[in-house]
Order: sequence, then structure tokens, then C-alpha cells
Amino acid sequence: MRPAGDVVDSGDDCGRAGQRGAGPIAYPSGPKRHPKGTRPLEPVPPKPLRIVWLEVNSSYAHASIVPTLLATAMPVDIAVSWTVVRGTVGGSSGEWAREIAAAAPDVLAGTLYLFNRSAVLDVIARVHALLPACRIAVGGPECLGDNRDLLARHPISAAFRGEGEGSFGLWLRSLDDPGSWPHIPGLCQLDATGTYWDGGMTPHWAEFARSHLDSSAGLLPVDRPFLQYETTRGCAGRCAFCTSGESGPPRAKPLCTVAAELAGLATRGVREIRLLDRTFNLPVARCVALLRLFREQFPEMRFHLEIHPGLLTPAIREELVQARPGQLHVEAGVQSLSSTVLARVGRTGDPERVLSGLRFLVSCAAFETHADLLAGLPGQGLAGVVADAARLIALGPAQIQLELLKILPGTRLRREAAAQGLVFSPVSPYEVLRTPTISPDQLAQAEKLSRFLDRFYNPPALHAATRALATSDGTLERLLAACDQAGALAEPVSLERRLRLFAGLVEDGQEACEQVQLAWFENGFSPDSAPWPNTPCPGAPPPAARLWKGVPPKDFRRVRIRYLATGQTGFWFVYDRAVEPRRPICVFRAK
Repeated sequence: MRPAGDVVDSGDDCGRAGQRGAGPIAYPSGPKRHPKGTRPLEPVPPKPLRIVWLEVNSSYAHASIVPTLLATAMPVDIAVSWTVVRGTVGGSSGEWAREIAAAAPDVLAGTLYLFNRSAVLDVIARVHALLPACRIAVGGPECLGDNRDLLARHPISAAFRGEGEGSFGLWLRSLDDPGSWPHIPGLCQLDATGTYWDGGMTPHWAEFARSHLDSSAGLLPVDRPFLQYETTRGCAGRCAFCTSGESGPPRAKPLCTVAAELAGLATRGVREIRLLDRTFNLPVARCVALLRLFREQFPEMRFHLEIHPGLLTPAIREELVQARPGQLHVEAGVQSLSSTVLARVGRTGDPERVLSGLRFLVSCAAFETHADLLAGLPGQGLAGVVADAARLIALGPAQIQLELLKILPGTRLRREAAAQGLVFSPVSPYEVLRTPTISPDQLAQAEKLSRFLDRFYNPPALHAATRALATSDGTLERLLAACDQAGALAEPVSLERRLRLFAGLVEDGQEACEQVQLAWFENGFSPDSAPWPNTPCPGAPPPAARLWKGVPPKDFRRVRIRYLATGQTGFWFVYDRAVEPRRPICVFRAK
């Protein structure tokens, strides 16, 4: 999910640019009569409007397709030149502002998200100081609510709410006629008198299903590690915490269009696609057809999907079982395993069916499954959050992401927050601070649980050991408390320190002890400093030992072997520095 609590519909994210021009741009007519011996004047094409698209991403790997979508929807009678200024959060606002000012744009435009809002607004202030005449327009999820304060505090000409491809063109045609702006759907502005005008929600882009993403366009960021892409807009769900909860039923591109667009992207070198489609597994027939399309026609591409684990039909399961190894990455939106809590926020899915679906996804060896949880939902207590995390740990998805609920602009939960007793931060990221069923201190505990999952469960090096510890005789609460007491949740700690912490929590003979011991050796830590006794073993492992992992050497006389007795069995770790300086090249286990 992207991420739980910050779920964004790509349609809503088309932060809508604006341009400066004098009404509809038309070619001037030549004179009706010409002196003898002269040639008629050719129409003079209009000077293109210069637009700079400011794009501040969460990392270098991310890039937006919004400029490409806006260019696709551009009215044919409007000439535009685009420049994209890209950066990542934490970059230099001053440098971006100087680069934008050097381009001398008529318009600066960009998308406001939770994570980039402060950075983008900082750049906007600097550009306005350098270029007071430059029009500035924003859109995206941060503009889905009331935009009065945003416009009052920042030099923004227009804020667009919703899918802005259509309204964007209308604004272009009337850019120098602000008196007509209140009639543009979705456009919010403060006029010259300081009066706030709210254009409501933009209509859905009617041409989306018939549009075609131009993979050869210079605006498309095909040079990044992955590309965000949408085959549908809208969502069948009505989750109260999600910005897509009121986006209407899905509108889909034909499969032939999707196939053609993916083929074009593959030709341009794109190898990973992150689908922005909301619940990918609805409708079922389309999900099945897309999975088959990915597998059969685009085996060299990797696809990141968001799937509701409670809505996996036999047909979808059959297709997922046939997935090519490594071609898919699945985000499973769980959010809560309480039917009462799910009902409060309008989320579909029976918890037992969700667990069954997640169990199936985890069993699929061809791809990894990450599961998402939320803390602070209406009616949810801390005990419920911990219980949900424990049940997911027992199932064993590759990662579990736990986030505090965010009361996002434009969502039903934002409108109902006061009535439901939800107290949340008034500034981004709008995280919940207190609810009638969970206190601030308990939310702080939920944040510690989130850090525990990130530092102990999610790293592959600790995954098996953490799972064994959390599901052994002890409880997740006790494990969480031990890590907190050791200071491992207050600040990042080394992998070695985490393993030593675990070594102090396990007893010899437990499965958890074996997993912690294996993690020590397999992650390259010195056998001599291991928290458990182990001995050199001359010669090859005994005939009774069987190869468990890795590739054995051809000549055991050239390697070092350490023997570790653990519980009822034993392990022989074979080291060859010529192949791997620190880690064992193979492991033998007693039969």
C-alpha cells in the first residue's frame, strides 16, 4: 500500500499546472488584399507558454507521470513548452529555485503530497520572490480538502482539486481573465479582493480510458529504476481513511491499450512497473487477464501490485500460482483484523478471509508479499494493534508495515473526525494523536511496535529469528518490551547488537535459539566472537551430515569448518575465503 494512511489516487495526484496566455490562442489572419507583386503573409505561430514542472520525490527512484498526462490532455490549440525540475526530499530548495528562475517560466506547477509539501512550498516562495509575475499552480492529494489556508499563506494562483486534466485546459484559455475562474470546476483561488472561491471537485477525465501514454515523449521518466503507471482510475472501495474512497467506480483502459503502452515502455528500457490501480484484484476478470498478460507478453518486466487479500477468488489464485519467479511484488492491504473496526471505516473484507488470502499469498514462492497495518483507527485499541501484528508475524509475510492512521484532506474520516472524537495533527502528515479508544501514550507504543517490525522483523537477516521468537513461549509484548528496554527502538542499532540482544533472550534447544544462531553465522559474524560455543572441525563433515545450504567445495582440505551444536542437531559451516571472505559457502546439518 502505499503506504497505509497515505493512499493516493493517481488521478487525484495530477497536480494541475497552469499557463499564462491571452484567451484561446489563435493564429492571426493575413490581410485580405495584397499589393501587386507581394506574397501573402504566413500565419505566425504563437509563442509557446513556458511551464516548469517542479517535482520533489521521496527518493531518486520515484518520478511522476503527471506532466505526460497533462501534455496528453492539452487542447490542440494551445502551444506549450515544458521543463521538468526533479529532486528528492532533503535537496536544496535554493538550488531548485535558481534553476527554475533561470528557465524564466510563465508558469510554475507541481503536485503537493504529504512528504513533499514543505519542500515544494519553500521553493514556491523563493521562485515568487525572484519572478513575481510567474503564475503558480498546485494540485494533488494535499489539495483535496479546503484550500483557503493554503492559498492565503502561499503565493499560489490556483489549487486544483481532483483529476485536473480537463480543468487544466479550461484554465489555460482564461488565464488572463481571473473573473471567469470561479466557473472552472475544481479550481480554488483567492481573488484580488481576498475572496475565496471554491470550484468543488473536478469532473473525472472523460478521455482517460481512451488516452494513450506516449512512451517516446520527453516528459516520461523512463530513466528511473521503476515507472508508476495506471490502467484504471477510481476505486470500488469506500474506505473512510483513503483519498480514493470517493473516487467512484473504476474506469479502465482496454487491455489492448495496456498491452501497447507496456510494449512501448519495454522498448524504452523500463523494466519495473508500479501500478497505481487501487484494488488490483477487482474486477476479477480484468485481474486475471492482466496477470496473464504480464506473464505471457512481458516476462522481462516486474510488476508491483496492491491486492486486497480478502478478495482472492479461485481464478485469481490460479493465475498467481503460475506467476514467473520474481516478476510480481504484492502489497496486501490488511489495515485491521477486527470486523468492528473495519465496519467503522467502511472497509470490505471478512478478517478470516483476509487471513486466508494472506496465508495463500505468503505460500506463493514466486513473489514476496508485504502486509500493511494501521494503528489509531476508530474503535481500535492498542491491544488490537499488537494482536493484529502478532497474527501477521505468525503467517510470515516478507515485511509488515505498521503506520499511524493519517486523517487526510478530502477523506470522509477528515470530515467526521470531530464527531468520532479523533484528534489529529493539524499539519502534515496529519497523524492521529488521540482517539476515544487509544491514548497518546498507547499510540507511542504503537510507534515502537512499528520500529520493532522495521528493525527486527523486516530485515531478511533477522526475519526467521524474529518470527521464531515472537511466536515461541514468550509473547510479542514481552519481546517488544525487551527490545525497548535495551534501547534498540530509540535509535538504530547494528545487526550484531540486535543478534546479541536476541541471544540473551533465547534458551538452548528452542527453535528461536537455532534461528538466532544460524543468523549469526550466515550473516558473516566471526565464529570466535559468537555468543555460543563452536569448535573447529578438521576434515570434511561426517558422512551422517547432509548438505543443507550452498555449494560444497571440491576439496575440503582447502577450507575451514566450524561446528555448532544446537538443540538436538548440529551444523557444520564451511568457509572458503577465496570464494567468500566472511560468510560460509555452504552449511551441513546433522540428519
